[in-house]
Amino acid sequence: MHKTGLVIVASVTFFVGLMLWILIARKSESHSVAREIAQYSIEFSESLGEEGEIFSDSLKNLLTEPPQSDSIVYRSLRTFSRKLFENGLQTKAFEYLKTCIELIDHNGRVTNQDNSFKAKCYLLLGAAADEVGLRSLSQDYYFTGLKIADKYDVSLVGDFFNNIGVSYLRTGKIEEAIKYYNKALEISFTRPDRYLSYIVYINLAEVSAREGNHDKAIDYALKAIQCVDENSQSDEYYSAQAVIGQLYACKKDTAMALAHLKNAYIHQQNGNNPYYLFDTCLTLASLFADNERADSAAQYIRIASDIATETGNPDQRVSVLNMEAAQALVHNRLLEAYNIQNKIITLKDSIYREENAARIKQAHDIYNIERETDIRNTGISSWNPVVVFVSMAVLVGVLIIFIVWILTMKRKKELAVAERARAIAELNELQTKQLREEKEIQQKIKSDLELHERKLTSFTLDRIHTSQQIEEVATSVRQTILDLPLRDKQLRDRLKEIVAQLAALKTDTQWEEFQYYFERVHPEFYKCLDEQHPGLTVKDRRLCALLSLGLSTKDIASLTFREVRSVESARNRLRKKLGLEVETNLVDYILSLSRSTGAKSNC
Repeated sequence: MHKTGLVIVASVTFFVGLMLWILIARKSESHSVAREIAQYSIEFSESLGEEGEIFSDSLKNLLTEPPQSDSIVYRSLRTFSRKLFENGLQTKAFEYLKTCIELIDHNGRVTNQDNSFKAKCYLLLGAAADEVGLRSLSQDYYFTGLKIADKYDVSLVGDFFNNIGVSYLRTGKIEEAIKYYNKALEISFTRPDRYLSYIVYINLAEVSAREGNHDKAIDYALKAIQCVDENSQSDEYYSAQAVIGQLYACKKDTAMALAHLKNAYIHQQNGNNPYYLFDTCLTLASLFADNERADSAAQYIRIASDIATETGNPDQRVSVLNMEAAQALVHNRLLEAYNIQNKIITLKDSIYREENAARIKQAHDIYNIERETDIRNTGISSWNPVVVFVSMAVLVGVLIIFIVWILTMKRKKELAVAERARAIAELNELQTKQLREEKEIQQKIKSDLELHERKLTSFTLDRIHTSQQIEEVATSVRQTILDLPLRDKQLRDRLKEIVAQLAALKTDTQWEEFQYYFERVHPEFYKCLDEQHPGLTVKDRRLCALLSLGLSTKDIASLTFREVRSVESARNRLRKKLGLEVETNLVDYILSLSRSTGAKSNC
């Protein structure tokens, strides 16, 4: 073991010395990292064919005598990166930026300007990944670049915060988006360039509009317009004007909306951005249509349609068709609206298929580039001696690295198992809580329903009792009429009117009402009773119902205005009809029927 240790120490010493020699040798080279990246950029642009020839020639001129500063070189490289994105070469741009980062990482003499350009590369990479829906990868790029920018170029921190906010807004995390927008806004106040403030205020206006707070959105848009110059930044200035007009249109303030939108339209006609002009025309068309000015609406729809045809943008074409269909419906041209809707559906299907295929291809290409980069970073780079040294050192310590890898994988697996167990436990706990809450709610509903229905049954019984009392009073009055002398005709007529009034108060439907509410509390009682004891009379069934409510013989006699003996005789007759043994209690038997029907058991 001692000899082995000496061999390892000697090997490491040799490789450290080799690395130092390589670094010293490389310091004698005259060209910087920026110029090295520029040489690669020339080769890369030439591989693009005609699209990259112009940039290749400009870079070659830039690298000739007299030598330009690194900041000028990097400014040109960043412009090239943006042109790649603007020309739809997202995959090529991704590949280019990843290679630029590799060149910086594998160089031993990196400056602050190099790291600043590296942060800008991560900013563009994050935007590219976010555009094709790779949110996780996008966030990794943003936060990696943010760390670099915070250390080497704080002027980029606000741009990172703004882009992170945009990414969160696309996933519906509005609170997170607002938090990062506000961070970007704080940073923008420290910069002489107010363009970042303009972008952030416009984004905050969009968030407020989504939340329905149009006054707040207008306030943000007004602040945004103050951050750009009307002459040198006319596209942005009048785009903000159009946004303000759209927000006033949402508030139904037609006068203010028209004032801003028409002003934006006049100036955007002479601008270089047809997309801004298209949005303004479509908003004006919608505003005129809402105010029943069909001719003006049609005029702006035609202008928007011409722009959509010129740019070849299918999304713009769909927006124009939607507006045309709406106008056709307003003027009751149903067949025309139907045909336009068919065009919209066909066009949307085509756009979805093409965009989905393009996004999938871009995401797949980006994933492959990322994977190939990782593979290159773990291997030997023939053009970088530092990587050669690291690779040779890795060969010496391969056993240690292998053991560490095994332990790391084991730890990751344990963490994954623990995380999965925790997630399952949380899910079970949540399901248990939901079931418990649902059971409590159902129990409360059941209790409230039973209490309410029992109150209704009690109310019905009270009505029966009241009706019986009215009948008794009416009988007494009739007897009084019979006992009066015939000469007291006036008094007799008055008493007859009282009897008529009492008859109007009395109803014969009280027992039907009692049966209705009783069946709501015990829905299967009569059905079970009839199945087990068919042939019972109405009075028998009614007596069974009263007994099931727990009423005594005296209570039933008072309720039905019968003698207690009469009720007892009725109970004895009912026992015989039910075929009960002498030792069987009639009330207990009736209550057992009520309980079994309440549990919805089979009779």
